[in-house]
Amino acid sequence: MITESNNTLRKFNLFSDFANEQFIYIKNNASQMVIPEKKVLLKLGAEHNIIFILLKGRLKLTARDHKEEIISADSKRAANAIAQIRPSMYKVSSLTQVTIMTLSEETLAHAIAMKEAEEEVTDFDTIHPQNKTTPDTILRDILNLLHNDKLILPSMPDIALKIRGAV
Repeated sequence: MITESNNTLRKFNLFSDFANEQFIYIKNNASQMVIPEKKVLLKLGAEHNIIFILLKGRLKLTARDHKEEIISADSKRAANAIAQIRPSMYKVSSLTQVTIMTLSEETLAHAIAMKEAEEEVTDFDTIHPQNKTTPDTILRDILNLLHNDKLILPSMPDIALKIRGAV
């Protein structure tokens, strides 16, 4: 479980536009680890479905060509997840004691889908501002949206995650 505040988590690009419900879900389904200095967190070429976010400390990323990058928790670069590309293009090791938040890609995808579902409800509410919804009116509205190619269905979480990772 994560104890960081929503405002602290909001500085990370993955969570910048999350609502409170999404933060609650992330906090309940993510883990926090403290790793001593000079430990390898992720090996070069590793395959995994874990997202690493640097909360405190400094990490060293070493690429296959031995180029190195240092990431400090208070830097702009730390606003992104660490070594997101699979297989990992970096060996990630701790330069100092670090605090890392970890969550599965599935957890992130579910949290993103929560926002998409909320937005769809909002869109439906604008169609029926009087809230005079009955099963017949709901069905009629869905059929109208479908007929006019305006029905928005949630994307598959896996696909959404892959698109977000590619961007």
